[in-house]
Amino acid sequence: MFGMESLDMLIGLVTVYLMFALATTAVVESVSTWFKLRSKTLVSAMSELLKGKVTTEKGDVDFVQAFYAHPMVQILSRGDNGRPSYIDSRTVADVVTSIVTGSQVGGAIADSIKAMPGSPGDNRVKDLLSQLSEKAQGEVEKFKLEVMSQFDVVMDRASGWMKQKAQRITVVISLVLVVGSNADTFTIANSLSTNPQVKAALISAAQNQVSFDAPEYQNLAGLQLGWSSCPCTVWEWIQKIFGLSVTVLAVSLGAPFWFQLLQKFMNIRSSKQIPTSLDEQNTKSKKQKT
Repeated sequence: MFGMESLDMLIGLVTVYLMFALATTAVVESVSTWFKLRSKTLVSAMSELLKGKVTTEKGDVDFVQAFYAHPMVQILSRGDNGRPSYIDSRTVADVVTSIVTGSQVGGAIADSIKAMPGSPGDNRVKDLLSQLSEKAQGEVEKFKLEVMSQFDVVMDRASGWMKQKAQRITVVISLVLVVGSNADTFTIANSLSTNPQVKAALISAAQNQVSFDAPEYQNLAGLQLGWSSCPCTVWEWIQKIFGLSVTVLAVSLGAPFWFQLLQKFMNIRSSKQIPTSLDEQNTKSKKQKT
């Protein structure tokens, strides 16, 4: 029985972590959209890939500037100064080829690249495109495939940048939510061990695939969230800070992690055929007595 009680407490804790993780994810997505983090990350990646100059009707300009001014990219943006948050590799290859060749439709790609401003070592994008043209043996379609492959490599690195930014934001948001609601892991664990109704509500909600508007959540006040009082002694403050830190660390692991773990725990619980709520437990007890 002790094992079952421990499992129920773990399920309760995981459900709470999942609740906060989902809330954190929603806020992080809103922040990312509001500050256009994806489009800014893409701009940074393209600036690294296409760093250098190209000759246009307006003279020598930054290649990345010509890239974002191209009609095929503009239709993916919002407004003249907008920047898309996603561009597929084929579009990148077509636009780069279009910028390099200009009006020389069907012209040799190698000659067009040589005509770009700067000498070897002075124009990084020219040096890069020259190498890609050599690998493609001057064939336009093969050149486009080389550009696509190079873009994919850069975007893999940009994805790492985006994940790092998102992780930092996640930690900050989870810290605000956890501290603001006083979601102390130790206090929550104590509530689960002393309040069977709260534990049963969380178990039921977990079985309902964490339906947060479920009636069972009316009993979650027993979790004692919120700052009704502050710690008085140094030891209480240490416990509080440590308990909040554990929750922040847990929440920052992300909703997918806790959802998968919750599924595993619920599968174990189902295999034991444990009653899912207090009402079922009472009904089972009555049947056993009769």
